[in-house]
Amino acid sequence: MHRVEKMRQQMKCAYRQMVVYGSKQKLKTLECMRDVYASMARPVKELAGFKRVTLKPGEKKTVVFEVEASQMAFLDTDMQWKVEKGTILVEVGSSSEDIRLNGVYKVIVSCWIEGQDRAFYAKAFV
Repeated sequence: MHRVEKMRQQMKCAYRQMVVYGSKQKLKTLECMRDVYASMARPVKELAGFKRVTLKPGEKKTVVFEVEASQMAFLDTDMQWKVEKGTILVEVGSSSEDIRLNGVYKVIVSCWIEGQDRAFYAKAFV
């Protein structure tokens, strides 16, 4: 079995949803993630996904982000793409300074993937 398929079976994708309420015509919604502890230095925050939503005043919509486990991969000391077991902090808001929802999820098993199999951006659904 291919490593990525095995990883997908062992690890759940992260789903985060946010209900956005409109006070302006357009609102951008983003999801950032951060590894609590990693074996290598990691960015403080990484943009995981982005969705621009058009709303009428008072209107609300639910935005769902789907993050593939491979999106959390980073290059290890041997220059191999590694998805490392651990806790991931998630923040959702209109900007990295305007966080409206946060949470955590866990990667339950470490594995290595091929670079061409790495996801770089979360799917977003409205």
